[in-house]
Amino acid sequence: MDGELDTLFNTMAKIIYEEEKYTSTGGGPSWPITPYRALNSIVGDFFLDLYNTFQALVDRNINDYTVAQAMRNPNRIADYNYFWAPVNRSSKLSYRQKYWLAKKFIRLISILRHGNPFCVNGANTCHKRSYIDEVIEKYPFTKLSPIDKDVISNFEFILTNFLECIYFAFPGFSRNYSGPYRVGNYVVVIKKFMDLRPVYMWFSRDLNFEEYTHIGIYRSDFVFSVNFVGKYTLGHLSFKDALIYSCIIIDGKVKSIDEIAEKYIPLLEHACEVGRNYISRLSIEEKVEKYVDILYYSRKPLTDLLSRSWKPSKQIYEKAIEGYYTTARLPPLSDLPMEKAISLLVRKMDFRRCKHGRG
Repeated sequence: MDGELDTLFNTMAKIIYEEEKYTSTGGGPSWPITPYRALNSIVGDFFLDLYNTFQALVDRNINDYTVAQAMRNPNRIADYNYFWAPVNRSSKLSYRQKYWLAKKFIRLISILRHGNPFCVNGANTCHKRSYIDEVIEKYPFTKLSPIDKDVISNFEFILTNFLECIYFAFPGFSRNYSGPYRVGNYVVVIKKFMDLRPVYMWFSRDLNFEEYTHIGIYRSDFVFSVNFVGKYTLGHLSFKDALIYSCIIIDGKVKSIDEIAEKYIPLLEHACEVGRNYISRLSIEEKVEKYVDILYYSRKPLTDLLSRSWKPSKQIYEKAIEGYYTTARLPPLSDLPMEKAISLLVRKMDFRRCKHGRG
């Protein structure tokens, strides 16, 4: 057996179980429609498209480092691994293609996380230590007052809500929190929100920026950890309570706290309100189509390398809509003991073990 794949499927099974358990007890956001029902019928087509796209990049002698840097965000690639169970049922890919694709995912994530693809010890190592030292030396940092902290916290709260408008259940397609990095008596975490104006959501054009980066320097006792898909957990201190120094960069330019409060928060609030109103008016079929857009747009950096369109065919949209109405609801995993639920999930996702996987 392949140790990397064992780790991949066991890690994803634990993540899926914990997320469903959290949601079943009333936690977590409420999505416009569930991604499972929206995408279940077409993820096999999507994975085959990914496989063919990666092969085309290989044929053009575009190496994995170039591909990884184009994708930029390891969470975007990690999120694809939620879909292994329906991919196996679809019979779209051969065993060899699935194996090749799973190893490619791990390889690209490993490049972006500098050899730590599964975030061992809760560390999302997207930057080398030399880079952290460089940015601390390069950029101006503001020592924050309680009011400053409130501004940053409010802005990032609204920005997170905005991500749910443009990426639905996949905020990881945009968001990446890198760290923790220990620097002297401090902890450094870099928050990055990318691709904030996707073309499939017209209201995102109301924003006048594509990317937000917050380099935060926190108290020494700040506990922060990240899992494989980029979701974080905190210790007894919140980001706001532990934050001491801050540098905010929007589209490559350092911004002051006053600019965030006076210019960017009103702008973001407006875009978020417009987005929520727009999504609330969409029909079920239109929401399914948006999910398809979100999924296929996520691999736009790859199609850009090939000078191809990111848009799927009309048939993919039609298949997704039909699948939404014919996909059976899954029994809740949270009703099962943890070990049994995780074992069941691994059997469904691991194409080396499940009955559909060796197609």
